[in-house]
Amino acid sequence: MGLLQRCRSWLAWKRLWLSHVYPFYWAHKPLCQRFRRDVLRLGRVHVCRSCTMVYAGAALGAVLCGVFRQPLWDVAPALWAAMAGITLVFSFPLWYKRWPRPMRDLLRAMLGGTIALCGYLLLSGAWLPGLVGTAVLAASWQAYRGVRERFRRQACAGCPELRDGEICPGFALQAERIRQYEQQATERLIAGGYVPDA
Repeated sequence: MGLLQRCRSWLAWKRLWLSHVYPFYWAHKPLCQRFRRDVLRLGRVHVCRSCTMVYAGAALGAVLCGVFRQPLWDVAPALWAAMAGITLVFSFPLWYKRWPRPMRDLLRAMLGGTIALCGYLLLSGAWLPGLVGTAVLAASWQAYRGVRERFRRQACAGCPELRDGEICPGFALQAERIRQYEQQATERLIAGGYVPDA
């Protein structure tokens, strides 16, 4: 199989997968009452509220950096340090979930803004502050991810909707859509002449 054919095959499988999972693919949370404030619904599509705020903050930050690129030149490193300091301290996973949802939205938007400022620093030739900022954000993300994992394992503890032998209501849509994908994928493989090893 040539490279072009492999790419086409990969794209076809990816398209089939996304055609089934797009309603929840970007939600990053269960679709239940407990997490209703953390997921936005846009028609049939559920999206992660925190990620949406990060992207919105990054987009707004990029626009502002473009519009005010000259005035920003002298203050960008200090502005980045202030924004990053506030964002990273208040976003520490131990207390981040205790903040009201509007404050979490603001912190996520500020994170997007700090990412945009890093890009501005790098693109404007301020290599050292830009690289240091990027390294700080990357290291914080890695460190916070480990702490968040521990909290994520306990996120559903005590939920009355959890019952032995039943799918959690927060994952019912996911389970049904993935079942449909598996059925169509199996039919496609068989139609293509695939024979499993004995």
